[in-house]
Amino acid sequence: MGAECVRDRQGRTPRGRTWGLVALLLASGGFLSAMGMSAPLPAVAETAETGCPVSAGTLTWGVKESFRAYISGTIANGSWEVADGATYTTPTFGWSNPAGGFSEKTGSGTASFTGSIRFTGHDDILNLTLANPQIEVVSPTEAYLLLDLRSNDPEGNESVRETAVRAATLELTAPLEISSGNTVTRERVAATLTEPGVVAFAEFYEQGADLDPLNFSLTFGPCPAASEAPGVAPSAMPGNLENDTPTTSPPFGIWVLVGGVLIGGGAAVIVWRRRARR
Repeated sequence: MGAECVRDRQGRTPRGRTWGLVALLLASGGFLSAMGMSAPLPAVAETAETGCPVSAGTLTWGVKESFRAYISGTIANGSWEVADGATYTTPTFGWSNPAGGFSEKTGSGTASFTGSIRFTGHDDILNLTLANPQIEVVSPTEAYLLLDLRSNDPEGNESVRETAVRAATLELTAPLEISSGNTVTRERVAATLTEPGVVAFAEFYEQGADLDPLNFSLTFGPCPAASEAPGVAPSAMPGNLENDTPTTSPPFGIWVLVGGVLIGGGAAVIVWRRRARR
C-alpha cells in the first residue's frame, strides 16, 4: 500500500477526516456556546409606539350621594376625611396633578391621581378607604375607574385591601382625542359598580348599581414620534440564502481552535505516512 493511499476502514484519509472535523466544529452552534464563543444574536426589530404624557388634569366625583347621606345621617353617625392631596367641596371630592400617558393612535391609556377618602361610621365598624383613583381607557367603548381599596365587612373585620381595582365601569360617549397640547374634558361620565366594588362597599350595593357621575379634564404634553421598542426579528428560514448569509466573521478563538485541529491533523498524516512506508 502506497504512502499516498493510506485510508481507514471506511475509506477516508486522515486529511479528509481532519477537514470533516473542522467543518463540524464550524457548524456546531452548541459547541461554540459551550466554549463561550457564541455567534452574535440576530438584529432586533423595533416598532412600538410611545404614548403622550399627561401633563395636567383634574378629577371630581361624589362617590355616591345616597352613601354620603347614610354616612352623615343619624343611623351611621359617621363622617369622612380626605388626605394625601384629595379635596372635598360639597358635593364632590377632587384630585389633581395626574400622571400617566395615552396612545395618540388608539386613545387608550391611564391617568393616575393621588389622594384618599376615608369613610367611617357605626363606631368604626364601617371603615372604607378609597384612594389613588385612575382613569383607565382600554378602547373607545371600554373604560374603568380604578381605586385602591381598604374596607371592613359588616362585622368590622378587614375584608378588602387591594390596589388598582377596577371598581367602576365608565361610559364614554366619544373617543378621547389625544394630541400634543390638547385638553380633553368629559362631564357627567356615567359610572356603575363592578363586582370588586361591591365587596368594597360591604355589599351594601349590587353589581351594576349607579354611582355618582364623574368629571375629568386631562391635558397632554408633547407627544414624541413613534419610537422603536424591542421585538423579535424573524428567524432565518431553511433554504433562505439571504437570511443565512453570515454578517460577522467567526470569533478569533474559533480560528485558534481550528488551527489546533489542523496542526494535529497534519501530525497524524505524517505518522500514518511513516507507518505506511515500513
